Amino acid sequence: MSRNPIRTTSTTLAFAAWLLCSGTALAEEPASLDALLSAVKQSRGMEREHDKEREERFLKARNEQKTLLDKARADERVAERRADELRAQFEQNEDKLARLEADLAGRSGELQEIFGVARQAALESQGSIKDSIVTAQFSGWSERLGEISKKPHTLSIQDLEGLWLTLLETTSQNGKTVKFTAPVITAQGEEVDKPVIRVGVFNAVSDGHFLRYLPETGNLVELSRQPPARFTRMAASFENAGVNDLEPFPIDPSRGAILSLIVHTPNLMEEIDAGGAIGYLILMIGIVGAGLAIYRYVALIQARRKMESQLANAEIREDNPLGRLRRIVAQAQDLSTKALSARLHQTIGEEATRLTGGLRTLGIIAAVAPLLGLLGTVTGMIQTFQSITLFGAGDPRIMSGGISEALVTTELGLAVAIPVLLIHSFLKGQANRLIGIMDNQGSTLVAAASDAHAPTHAHAHTHANA
Repeated sequence: MSRNPIRTTSTTLAFAAWLLCSGTALAEEPASLDALLSAVKQSRGMEREHDKEREERFLKARNEQKTLLDKARADERVAERRADELRAQFEQNEDKLARLEADLAGRSGELQEIFGVARQAALESQGSIKDSIVTAQFSGWSERLGEISKKPHTLSIQDLEGLWLTLLETTSQNGKTVKFTAPVITAQGEEVDKPVIRVGVFNAVSDGHFLRYLPETGNLVELSRQPPARFTRMAASFENAGVNDLEPFPIDPSRGAILSLIVHTPNLMEEIDAGGAIGYLILMIGIVGAGLAIYRYVALIQARRKMESQLANAEIREDNPLGRLRRIVAQAQDLSTKALSARLHQTIGEEATRLTGGLRTLGIIAAVAPLLGLLGTVTGMIQTFQSITLFGAGDPRIMSGGISEALVTTELGLAVAIPVLLIHSFLKGQANRLIGIMDNQGSTLVAAASDAHAPTHAHAHTHANA
C-alpha cells in the first residue's frame, strides 16, 4: 500500500519544526500529525512562559541596577562635596601650619643654637671620656653622651640635664682617688677581678703593678714591663696606706701615654744586644780597661803610702821604690858621684816603668774604643742601606735594626773611651808625681853622697903633695 507523498512531507516538516521549537529529543515519533501539532503547541506555550519569566528577571535586574546606579551617583556627588570641603580645610590647615612653623622657627632659633652647642659638647666630651681611665669605673657615661650627640631633633630637658650631670660627675671624678673592683687582664693574659686604685685620670694600680686602660676594649691591662722598682714600691706602699695617710705616688701627666711607651722601651740588655758583635767587643775591651785601671790605681795607692812611710822613717825598706834607691846609695860607697848618679837614674827609670805599667794599654783602649764604635756605625749604616734596597723605605721598622746597631756601637765606644781616657790621665798624673818624688830624692841622695866623698879626696891630695 502506497503512501501520499504530500502528506508525508508535511508530516516531516511539522516534526522538524517541533524539534527545533522544543529543543528536546523525543523518545519515539508522534503517531499522527495531530499529535505532533498538539505537542508543538504545548512546547510553544512552555517556551513562552520561560521567555516571560526570563524577561521579568531581566527587567527586575535592570531596575535594581538602575537603583544602584542612582545611589552610586548620589554617593559620588556627596563624596565630591565632602572632598571639596576637605580640600578647603586642608588648604586652610596648610596655611595655618606654615604660619605656626614660621612662628616656631622664629621662637626656637636660639634654642636650636643651644641644642647644637649641647650636641657638640656631648660629642667632644664623649671622645675625651672614652679615652679616660675613669671609663673603666663608669662605663655608661660614654654611651649616654653618644646618644645625646646623635639626636637629630630637639633635645629634651632630660637630655640637657643628663649632659650637665655627666659633665659634673666627670669633673668631680677627675680629682678623686678611688678604690673599686674591676676586671684586670694580667701579664699572662688572664682576666681576673682585682681591687684597683685609680688616681684621678692619671694612673691606676693593682697589687703594686701599674695598669693601662685600653679604650678599644674598655679593659684595664697590667703592663708587661713595669716602671723602675722605686715607682712600683711607691705604688705598693700607696695601696697599703690608710685613708688619712699621705703617701708619695708617681703620676703620668700624659694620662697613660708615657706608661704605654715603657712597654716598647728597650732595657739595658736589649740596647746592648742591638749593638751586635762589635758592641760586645767594645764592652769586653771596656771591662779589661776597668780591671786594669783598678789594678793600677790600687798599686799606685800602695806605692804612694809606702813611699810616704819611707820618707818619714830613716830605716831602709825595699818594699817601695824610695827604699830601693836608698839601698843602692848605701851599697855604693866606693862608687864615684858620677857613677852613683848614673846608677840612680837607671834605677829610677826602672821604677818609673814599673809605676807606669799598664797605662799605655789604657791609652790604647781609650783610642781603640771610639774607632770600634765608628766601625759599628759603618756596618749598621751598610745594613740599613741594604734593607732599603731590598724592601724600600716605606716601613721605618725595617731600618731600625741597622740604625740601632750604628747608634749603640757609637754610644758604647764613647762610653768606654771617655772614662778610660780620664782614668788614664789621672793614673798617669799619680805615677808622674811618684816619679817626681823619686827624682828629687835621687838628687838629694847624690848630693849627700858627693858631700861625703869630698873630705876623703882632699886628704888624699894633701898626702900626695907631701
